[in-house]
Amino acid sequence: MVELVVSMTILLILTAIAIPSLMRSFRAYQLNDAAGRFSDMLKFTRFEAVRRNTQVCFLQQSGPGWTVGLVPLAAQFSMQMGSGR
Repeated sequence: MVELVVSMTILLILTAIAIPSLMRSFRAYQLNDAAGRFSDMLKFTRFEAVRRNTQVCFLQQSGPGWTVGLVPLAAQFSMQMGSGR
């Protein structure tokens, strides 16, 4: 019985030491995954602009996805005015 308590105590201590490291690794994985998806969408947007031979933009929607599409002329003008060009 004492051996069981000692081994459970050692297991709990090792688990408490390992959890912060695992959480950091998980957050780093999530960040790398998001950066990769963002990079892929920028590449896709660029390829669409080349294929269509026009200006194409992508926007992050409030939901889980991205939108890639043409920029209307009025929106181009307002984006340029808003950026101080």
